[in-house]
Amino acid sequence: MTHHADVDSGHLKVVNSCLGQSLHRLQNNMTQVRQSQSRDEGEFLSWLKQWSKRSDQIAMRLELIDMQLDRMFPAPEPALQLRVIDADR
Repeated sequence: MTHHADVDSGHLKVVNSCLGQSLHRLQNNMTQVRQSQSRDEGEFLSWLKQWSKRSDQIAMRLELIDMQLDRMFPAPEPALQLRVIDADR
């Protein structure tokens, strides 16, 4: 069953045809899909926000670890290199 607006009286009529019932089911399904999509988008945005915060925390921790390692193990002085040069120059 589906409802159909009666233009003259402004009331809804119930349409008892296969097409009317199919349209009614389609409208109900579309409403459910829109609600589900909206809920899914909200959950995704929440997850994205949470991941962004955690990503920043991880980056800060890695930077701190790098600084600590640099203090513990400073970079060695570059090694001296011997070169052979052409005497004709």
